[in-house]
Amino acid sequence: MTRADRWIRIPLALLLTLAMPGANIAAAAALPPGQEIAVANFGNHRVQCFARDAAGNVTPTRSIAGPDTLLNQPNGVAFGVDAIFVANHEGRSVLAFPREADGNVAPLRVLSGALTGLGRATHLRVYGDELFVATYDGAPLAVFDVGASGNTAPKRVLNTISSVYGIAIDGEEMFLSRHPDTGDHAIYVFARTAAGTDAPLRVIQGQSLNFPAGLALTPTELIVADYFNHAVRVFDRSASGVTAALRVIEDPAGLSNPIEVFHRDDEIYVAARASNSIRVYGIGDHGSVVARRVIAGAATQIDQPLALVDSAFPAASDPVYADGFESP
Repeated sequence: MTRADRWIRIPLALLLTLAMPGANIAAAAALPPGQEIAVANFGNHRVQCFARDAAGNVTPTRSIAGPDTLLNQPNGVAFGVDAIFVANHEGRSVLAFPREADGNVAPLRVLSGALTGLGRATHLRVYGDELFVATYDGAPLAVFDVGASGNTAPKRVLNTISSVYGIAIDGEEMFLSRHPDTGDHAIYVFARTAAGTDAPLRVIQGQSLNFPAGLALTPTELIVADYFNHAVRVFDRSASGVTAALRVIEDPAGLSNPIEVFHRDDEIYVAARASNSIRVYGIGDHGSVVARRVIAGAATQIDQPLALVDSAFPAASDPVYADGFESP
């Protein structure tokens, strides 16, 4: 059974949500799972969705925005099975909306309060039934059940490094970067279940990295948004110590302050903050290249995009097999 087969049934929670009166959900606007990308716009307090193959000055397929949303400088976004999660930076919270939400819709759940340990939330990831949240000035990395709500303490907190920013998780490994205010431009690899003051498995100190803001993984490679160098660097996933990148992607036309990346099929999607654009490159691109596709322009309403992800269902936390990776 493939991962896609495991998620083929629509969760009961999602069906109940869609049936709720007044939920303000535009189900017709949402594309099938994996066919949309969601963008967290720090500048205009919106989460916008576009077709994954969109290009040009296009209107979003849907947009979560308005006073009822409680959005205040969204900094991260991730899809769960029945919800879309937003790291609400200045709101010092994580908001969970219906997966197909559209418009000025109130969150289903709000995770906030002293017990959560959340400060200014940055990036987040959903993996299996767990929600991983990085914060700038709170618990560095806090892990919750995906259904957590209110003033709830995390299941575990990783305190080994402070001011966690970027997160990538796959199998039993978790890759973390830190906010540039720390002056630390290394990437730390921990066990996915690391907690307390657990030591990293290894540390990657890529040559020339200057704020590795966004991180993404393939089975063999680590993709890094190198923010202040206006580049995307690709490393061997098993790299350790001072290591040169396998490939470097640069794009003078607008790869300015890349802050988040994700990988799907043979493409790398990049949120370029300074150029207010989403840019798509080939996984094998190297050197000065032209993006395959660019989403940018007034109609997109993209304003300081700090995070993006596609709408595929989250990976299941499968057991690790002999080859060191998840089952297919």
